[in-house]
Parts: sequence; structure tokens; C-alpha cells
Amino acid sequence: MSSLLFEQLDNSGFLRSGAVNVERIRRASVADLVDAASESIALTSAAEIGRSTSPYEHTASMSLGGGPNPCSAIDCRIGHSDQLAQFASLYSDSVYVHNLLGDHAHHPDRYTKDSLPEFRQKVVDDLTVLNRMRPLVEAGRIVPVTAPLATCSGCGSAMIALLDTEVERRFKRARRSVFSRYAAELVIDFELRGGRVGAHMRGPEDLLEHGERYFLFSDTSKIFSEIPRLKKSLAEGGAPTRLTKREAARAGLNAGQALVVLRDLRFELAVGQSLGTSLLTDRPISFDLVNRIAGTDAVRRRNEVIREHLTTIVPFLDGVPPQELLRLRQTDGDSFVLFRHALNEAVDEACASKSTFSSADAKALYGDVIAPRLARLGVTVRAARRTLVKDAGRKTAGWVGAIAFGQLTGLLPASLAVTAKALGLTKVIADLTADTLKPVDKTSPIRADSMFFLWQVKQLSKK
Repeated sequence: MSSLLFEQLDNSGFLRSGAVNVERIRRASVADLVDAASESIALTSAAEIGRSTSPYEHTASMSLGGGPNPCSAIDCRIGHSDQLAQFASLYSDSVYVHNLLGDHAHHPDRYTKDSLPEFRQKVVDDLTVLNRMRPLVEAGRIVPVTAPLATCSGCGSAMIALLDTEVERRFKRARRSVFSRYAAELVIDFELRGGRVGAHMRGPEDLLEHGERYFLFSDTSKIFSEIPRLKKSLAEGGAPTRLTKREAARAGLNAGQALVVLRDLRFELAVGQSLGTSLLTDRPISFDLVNRIAGTDAVRRRNEVIREHLTTIVPFLDGVPPQELLRLRQTDGDSFVLFRHALNEAVDEACASKSTFSSADAKALYGDVIAPRLARLGVTVRAARRTLVKDAGRKTAGWVGAIAFGQLTGLLPASLAVTAKALGLTKVIADLTADTLKPVDKTSPIRADSMFFLWQVKQLSKK
């Protein structure tokens, strides 16, 4: 069904030639955009998806799926979704993400003539994130979904019915600690910026992305009513005005940030409960809350360690586009399964005696476990290549060695085989396939090595 979503967006003209059609969206009416959002809900309904039976199917948090919280800057949103794409392409069977476009179908009355440009820009940003994930969506590794009951992720309406009684009880108990942290650990300074009143909020990075957030107020009447001294202080100019804890509570800004975390988490838990998947999140506060609500879980912890430290555990991964990983998984699925199992064992062993898992632990895992195994496999590969070249004879050694090694590892380029045929090496290839490769194909020690898939990934990173 996810491919139908892109077909809809292509047909509507919102996507064109593989990119977001910004001009088309800027000409769209509120009705056009709301209709597209409503159609996306019908095409991504979680009710059409069966419950998961695989431990490798996950539900991504709103932020990891490229949502506008905790930072709405498009570069940050893409950074989160790119991280998810790497995880999905190298580890998951599938990851369900929130259908961002569907949010715009709810409460259409909030869009006025004055707010229409902002609405259009939000659609542009959401489609930019979604289109970035398109190769993985079309491959089925990332699956946009809309939660049951067509609930609004913005306000959480009808969400309570989706959480069972015990989970709901734990959720309510956990939320108190979230409100307490935001009230105690954030500081808020008000200032004039470009003639407009702004609030600069600072706090720990697990509460605020980048450790800060800035708000500009279009209507200051409410905030001035709650904090009378603020208007006078700002009128006098000079240094920013810091709110006391009591004033911050009256302003409701701290509580507002806490509510965003809780609203998103409630939504994520509801989707995961509906699909029977475990939650992936890139926000420490959300991971802590999930453990409080759903209890600690070894598989969830392993997933989190691999997600958070993937590019440290596999340091050459950034050099391989997710599309290449998908192609490799498709052509060599057996090797991928062996690798994923070996990775799980290595991470579980590394986590067994640790209450936390740091970047240093991830580097040690690669340096002490994965890198030596890749090096040993590299030695085996080079020895196999030398043997094949030597046995093939000097005249055709270069071609035959390359072809033999390509067939041995399953990486034979079609163009190489065509060229060899044109050079009259067809008989050599046939003899080699019949006499040399038959005993080792599929059962070769190289292909049977659990790091063979990752070794291939490393070769791709060198291209």
C-alpha cells in the first residue's frame, strides 16, 4: 500500500520527477492539501496491516520518523530519518513510521488565509522527509502508517481507547515525573527580537533538542496577562528577562514541552500495540518512559544500542547508500541473516555486564570483535583469489580469477561475464563453473562466514 501513497502524490503533482513540487504546493488551496492528506490516511491505514510476528519489525518514534518535534528544522528532521534509513536497511525487516501527511487532514478549520503559507510550508517539509525515504518505502523496509481510529497525533483524540488498562495506569504514573523534570530543569528568558517577543528556553539535551528552543509570539496578550511585569521589563529594553519557576508554571511553556513528549509517546505506544511491534526512539527520555511503562526488555535494549551506535559499530556504513544495502540484502539474503544473528550475539554479550552502553563500548565492540573477524575473512578471501588465479593458468589468469572469485562470492558483475564471453573465454568459464566452483558454491567457507555480508558492505564503501 505504501507504493500507492507515492502514486497518489505523483498523480496529484505534489511530487514530480522524484522531487517535491514546491510550486504546485504553493498554489494549492486548503481543500487540495486536506484532500491529499485524507487520501494518504486511507492508503496507510494500520487496520490493513496484520500484527507482527517478527522481532525485527519495529515502530519508529515520531522524531525518528522525521516528525517536527523536538526540532522542526528540516535538516534536523532529515538527519533523524536518515539514521532510521540506515537502521532499516542494515537491520530491520520493516519499520513502521507515522504518516506525517495524514496529520493535515485533522482540524482543517485551523487553516485560515493568513496561515495558509505556513500550512503549505509544513506540507513541503513533510513531503521532503517522506520523499527522502522513498527507496526504502518502495522496498517495504519503511512503512508509513496511520494509527487506528484515524487519531490525530497532534491532540491525541480517541487515543486512550487504544492503550490497555495496565499500560494506561503506568503511563499516568510516568507522566508526573516528566512534568516535574521540565518544571525543574528548564530556564526561560523573554526578549525582544526584531520587534517581536520571543522566549528562549534552555535545558538538558534529553529534554530539548540541541539543549534549547526558541518561540516567537504573534499574540502576547495572554503571556502579559499571566506575567504582568514582563511587558514593562521588555519595554525598558536591555537584558533578557528570566522567568521564575512560578512564572514559568503560569506561562505553561514548560508543561507544554512535557505534553509534546507525552502526546507523541502515547501515539507511538498505541501504534506499536496495534501492530505488535517494539518501539524505536532516538530520545533518551522516551526510551526511559517506555521502560517504565512497558517494563525493561532485553530485545528493546539491544535494538536501542544498535540504533544509537550503528555507525560506530559499523564505522564504514556512512559510505554506503541505503539503496546499495537493500540491493545486497535482496541478492544475498542468507548471508544477511547470518550477519544479523552474529551482530545480535555480539551486542548481547557486550551488554550483559553493563547497565549502560556508551560510544566507547561501541568502538570496543568493533575494534575487539567485528574488525578482527572482518580481517580474518579478508585473509581467507585473498587466499582464495590467489589460489583461483594460480590454478587457472597465466594466460587467462586475470579474467578467470576475477570471474571465479565473483562467482564464488556471488558478486559476479554481468558486464564482466559478457566481456569475457566476447573474448572467447566462454569454455574456460564453463569448465571453471563445472569443475572448480561446484564443490564450494553456497557451502564455501567464505559464504558461510557470518561476517561475509558485512565484508561485502565494506567493499561497497570503498567504491
